Amino acid sequence: MHTRRSLLRIARIVLLSAGGVLAAGARDVGAQRASTSPMRAIVVGGDYGDGLRPTPVEVAHHDRLSIDRQFDSDPSSRKPHWWAPLASALVPGTGQAALRQQRTFAYLAAEGFLAVQWFAARRDGQDGRTEYRRIARDVARAPFGGPLRTAPWEYYEFMERFLESGAFNRGTGGAFVPETDTRTLNGRRWQEARVTFFRDTAMPPAVTSAEYQRALAFYRARAIPDEFRWSWANAQLQQDEFVQRIRRSNGSYRRAAEWGGLLLANHLLSTIDAFIAVRLGRLGDGVFNGGAPPLDLGAAFGAARPVAVQLRLPLAPGR
Repeated sequence: MHTRRSLLRIARIVLLSAGGVLAAGARDVGAQRASTSPMRAIVVGGDYGDGLRPTPVEVAHHDRLSIDRQFDSDPSSRKPHWWAPLASALVPGTGQAALRQQRTFAYLAAEGFLAVQWFAARRDGQDGRTEYRRIARDVARAPFGGPLRTAPWEYYEFMERFLESGAFNRGTGGAFVPETDTRTLNGRRWQEARVTFFRDTAMPPAVTSAEYQRALAFYRARAIPDEFRWSWANAQLQQDEFVQRIRRSNGSYRRAAEWGGLLLANHLLSTIDAFIAVRLGRLGDGVFNGGAPPLDLGAAFGAARPVAVQLRLPLAPGR
C-alpha cells in the first residue's frame, strides 16, 4: 500500500512537471512570435540614384543583416545540439546548459538536493538493518550458539511475530519428531502440515505412511532449523526495540524509493525539456528563416548602389 501510494505520488509530480515544461515552451514560442513581426524587411544599404545617402535605419538594418549572415555561417550556432537530450538524461541540466537555457541551474539544484536525500534515506535504512540484526544476534539467538549467520528478510519478519522459533527436531535416538507447541513458529508449521496432508488430524497416520511423509517433507522445507533458532523469553523489551528498529529501517527504505523516483522524474523532465527545445530549434532552420537570399531592389529602381531586402518569417524561437 505504501509503495503504491509512493508511485502514484511520483507519477502525479511527473505529469504536473511535464505540463509545466510544455507550458514554458509554449510561452517561449508566443513571446518570440509576439516580439517578431510576421514578415520583416532588412534593407542592406545604398542610395536611390539621386545622391541620397542611406538613412540611420537603413544602416542599422545593414548591420543586422551582417550579424545574421555571420550567425548563419556558423553551423554550431545555427543548429541545436542534437545530443542535448542525451546529456540531460545522464545529468539533468547539462542539456539545458548546452542549449543556453536559464533552467539549467534549476535542474542541477534539484538533482543535487534529491541525490542528497536519497543517499541519506538509504544510509538510515542500512544503519537500522544493521542494528536490528545485531539485537537479534546478541539477544534472541545468542543462547543457542552456533555460527549466527545472517538470515534472509523473512526470518527477521517471523522474529517480530513469534516469541520463539521452537525446536526443529524434538526426537532423540535418531527419530525425527517435529515441534508440537503451536505458540512457536515451528509448532505452527507442523500444524499447517497436519491440516494439509492428514485425513484426520485427531487420528494421525502411521509414521511410515505416505501422507505422514508428505507432511514431514512440508515441515522440513518451512520450519526454522536449529542453527537459526531464537527465543525472546525474558527479553520482551529487547524484542520491542527490535520491532521498532525494523519499522524505522523499512520507513527509511520507503523514503529512499520515493526520493529515487523523484530523481528519475528529474532526469525524465530534463530530457523531455531538452528534446522539445532541440525540435523547436530544428523547425526554426526552415527556408523562411535565413534560407532565402536577399532581394536586390537597387537594380530594379536604377539605384547607384545595390539595395537588398530579405524577408524572414520566424517559425519558432531560436536565434
